[in-house]
Amino acid sequence: MNTAPLPQRILAHLIDLVLLSFFLFPVKFLFKIDAVFGDFGGLFFLKPSSMFYYGIILAYFLLMEGKAGYTAGKYILDLKVTDISGNKATMNQVLIRNIMRVIDFLPFLYIVGLISIAVNKDRQRIGDIVAKTIVVKENK
Repeated sequence: MNTAPLPQRILAHLIDLVLLSFFLFPVKFLFKIDAVFGDFGGLFFLKPSSMFYYGIILAYFLLMEGKAGYTAGKYILDLKVTDISGNKATMNQVLIRNIMRVIDFLPFLYIVGLISIAVNKDRQRIGDIVAKTIVVKENK
């Protein structure tokens, strides 16, 4: 299997973020999302408006990868999410993979995920390892 190189994965994600921003910026202003976290007695929690904002992002990745196997960015760069055998990833695998973005993002800007991809022989981030998925370069 031809696993996707790290620079192409980064570029695909950046393309997705640019495309998402066209939708998310109006949502941010419409719902007055001014901060990601709120403070409640010294404890931080995700504000409901921010949960809606991040829910849109999660839905995008779930629907695109779950139905088609790729997001717009992955499609442009001929990348696809599959299971580790090269078959179509299940919706459960895609859900797990994307929920684990929280871990991959730590401590910021996907540092854990980037390190994982760089050192893993199959170029998997933590979400891919847990979900038993892989991002491959398609031969078209």
